[in-house]
Amino acid sequence: MNYKQQNYFKKIIFLTIVFTFSLFLTNCNKDKQPYLENAIALGYKDEIPYLINAKNEVYSLEKYDEVTNVFGDYLVVKLDGKYGYIDNTGKEIIKPTYDKAFLMKENKAVVVIDNNYHIIDNQGNIIYTFNENVFSSSYFSENFLIIETIKDHNHYFGYLKYDSETNSFSILNDEINFDYCAKFYNGYGIVGIAKDEKIKYTYLTPSGEHLFSDKVFDEARYFYDGLACVGELKSVVISGKLSTQMVYKYIRVDGNYLTRNKKILEFQYASDFSDECAIVGDYYYSYSQLVYFKKYQIIDSVGNLILEDPLYYSGAGVENEGAPANFWPTNFIYYNDTYIFAVRTNGAYGSWNVKYHKDQSFLSIPMQFTEKDDAWLVEMSKILGVTSSSTSLAKNYSSAPYYMEALKISDYYSTEIPITCVRVFGSDNYGIIQVLIDEKNFSLSLSYLIPPIYEELFY
Repeated sequence: MNYKQQNYFKKIIFLTIVFTFSLFLTNCNKDKQPYLENAIALGYKDEIPYLINAKNEVYSLEKYDEVTNVFGDYLVVKLDGKYGYIDNTGKEIIKPTYDKAFLMKENKAVVVIDNNYHIIDNQGNIIYTFNENVFSSSYFSENFLIIETIKDHNHYFGYLKYDSETNSFSILNDEINFDYCAKFYNGYGIVGIAKDEKIKYTYLTPSGEHLFSDKVFDEARYFYDGLACVGELKSVVISGKLSTQMVYKYIRVDGNYLTRNKKILEFQYASDFSDECAIVGDYYYSYSQLVYFKKYQIIDSVGNLILEDPLYYSGAGVENEGAPANFWPTNFIYYNDTYIFAVRTNGAYGSWNVKYHKDQSFLSIPMQFTEKDDAWLVEMSKILGVTSSSTSLAKNYSSAPYYMEALKISDYYSTEIPITCVRVFGSDNYGIIQVLIDEKNFSLSLSYLIPPIYEELFY
């Protein structure tokens, strides 16, 4: 074989290798799963679970028999009777091999294999095995996991503490002896101790000590802005009748209560603090109308009243002095120097709105629809049974939801834009709206981030 023939055969071999490799890559790409980037929610449509992102792109999880209805970094899935984990792109990170599996938080999760409880990392490695008769169905929060045991037919709770420096686990105080435990959050856990057939609540520090040595409560919530809302059952006279009501106060980490003019503040309704403010409410009797109203105010972290006039909520109409009735603020977010509120209007069966507070007045935020909404408005019209091409009914229903969750900042969407899940009339489906602000003209608007076409939404 001469030199030219050798070169020719070398080229043929080279091209064959290149073609084979290209074909291999093509087949790999065909088999490659198109995972969803930047998912912000888990939703159900026609009973099929989907991951959804802000572009309204979806990723079907139909192949799984079950998906735990919690959205986060990781989701629990079930296939052929076994549980495993996917991440929020839809990629399977741990194959379904466990008899039970619980939420994965802080890159750790509790799983069950042959009735034995273990903790795994996000690679599926077992990093801790529970002692006999100790178990958990909870998840890690601030390096603590709620654990349980049964002693003498009684159910008790405690905490398993994870030390990230030594990568080790230990039972807090070496005891599981509480009648109730809530997760650690914002620095403290909430524990309950049975007393006179009732559970009294208090706070636990990360070292296992009681935050307050002399205080227990009938209700206890987490600390926000250095203040926690606690409740005490008291006898209260309402409409001439004596009834037992929960009365709320705010307590600081040092054990002092929130006061005004040296008087401890107490309320019939109290939200958690957010951005150093909270919504509080009291009963108010109108002698002119002979009805009770709920009177709402907003207080700051030193007990000052924020609103010039209270807000009144009742199904009886407008109070005689002209204060706004049928208006109930449920939560708010401080956003671009403005308080954005979720409010309930028109009584117990009315609708919900998002309003903002400016110069001692509450102004509605209008719903805006764009061309990109046309497709889902048509789809929603079909859900509503509208046979014409008009989408006006779908717009009307989606503009005035009858259900709204608390406003929040999503860990998966934006650190600046408040969002909330809503439910609309007619279809009873869920969507997510966002609050947008025009910095130049200071105008606020609402728009659908995820259209209200889902049977359920978790975000």
